[in-house]
Amino acid sequence: MNKTMRRKRTKRKRKNLARTRLALILIVTFALLSTGFQIYRQIQIRKVLAKLPVELQTLYQKNPEARKFVLNYEKNVGIDHPVDLNKELRSGDVPLLMQWDERWGYHTYAGNLLGLTGCGPTCLSMVATHLTGNGELNPKWIADFSQENGFATEESGSSWTLISEGAPLLGIEAIEIAPDEMRMAENIQVGNPIICVLGPGDFTDEGHFIVLTGYDQNGFTIKDPNRAANSKKTWPFETLRKQMLNLWVMRKSD
Repeated sequence: MNKTMRRKRTKRKRKNLARTRLALILIVTFALLSTGFQIYRQIQIRKVLAKLPVELQTLYQKNPEARKFVLNYEKNVGIDHPVDLNKELRSGDVPLLMQWDERWGYHTYAGNLLGLTGCGPTCLSMVATHLTGNGELNPKWIADFSQENGFATEESGSSWTLISEGAPLLGIEAIEIAPDEMRMAENIQVGNPIICVLGPGDFTDEGHFIVLTGYDQNGFTIKDPNRAANSKKTWPFETLRKQMLNLWVMRKSD
């Protein structure tokens, strides 16, 4: 190998080494900037959370899905957001509505925010809009309806009478049934959703309303107004039965 070739080879090695060093510097710089931004963001989030009610701080910690709702509280509370459920109703299925949706979650209900205490109105809204086709029966409307008719309670958010007595006022039958898997499955298969009240367990530390909307050999599919992730799972009957407090088959009145 002559001197010229050796010089070219040495020059290429130096260039490659310089490129490698530059790449490493860029990677390290990006990592430091990214880490610094994340630390700054966490500091800012902690500052925002510190100003919020304890219940919202708890929601932020327990439910990652609702974190945007929590952080946007100060700029949205008190604002009357327009609500249009036409998009949600187009599929023809029972819509999945979240109690902490920013369109209605900051609305006052049962002495707190609908996003915190509104699982009952949200479930009834899912069922009512589906069975009647009336998109005006959104969670905010149902929450006001519940309070005006004495179905809201500051202790638990919603009395069970919101379903048993409130639904008929909207033209919907609410038929209380026992937790029998076959009867539940038969109703769902003919298009009758079931509103279920649950005690402490997989869904809640206290009480919670969900809607049962589907059934197959693996169990039931649901609409959980607090966690969308739960609505993507199939729940075995026995898992649900252990937590069930009450059930109503819902169907449009004749």
